[in-house]
Order: sequence, then C-alpha cells, then structure tokens
Amino acid sequence: MVLKLKGSMNDFVMIIKPSSESTFQNFVDIIDEVAINDVKHYYISEIEEADKKDLLQLTVKK
Repeated sequence: MVLKLKGSMNDFVMIIKPSSESTFQNFVDIIDEVAINDVKHYYISEIEEADKKDLLQLTVKK
C-alpha cells in the first residue's frame, strides 16, 4: 500500500521509537523484522510526548 502511494522501497524510511515499556527483546524483535523485510533505511529515535499521547489513544480505543 505504501509502495503504491509514495514510491519505491528505496524511498521508505522506518523510524523506530522504543518506549520506556519496551524491553531489549522487543528491540531485537523489531530489528529482526527490519532485516527480514529488507528495510533499507531506518533509524532509532527517542520517543516524544506527542508519540506517547498517540500510543495512549490507540491503547484506549482497543
């Protein structure tokens, strides 16, 4: 879906923002998925307050 809307996989950048609740195993799992899915460009960033609010809203909606 993203490919159809925005271009090729070479243009795709995944941003990984682990939260304080994330474990080292969560991090290892997501990096494994990055490798399995051949994501070419990714970076790891600190989670921001806006991200925390979004996560909280997603959790509450379930």
